[in-house]
Amino acid sequence: MRILIENNYKLLSKKAAEHFKNLVKKKLMKTVAFPTGNTPFLFYKELVNLYKNGEVDFSNITGF
Repeated sequence: MRILIENNYKLLSKKAAEHFKNLVKKKLMKTVAFPTGNTPFLFYKELVNLYKNGEVDFSNITGF
């Protein structure tokens, strides 16, 4: 497990999305439990941007 500590929510969200992207690309991420609420909002926004830019493919990911 990797723990990221940042004082800036936006930067943390961006770094977490990049880390997530790398795990997906290496096929180390197959099933994901996506939390709800406001806390992960910018993280999800970053994931959407990565997807729209063709940087990550979620077709082999099961999410709930």
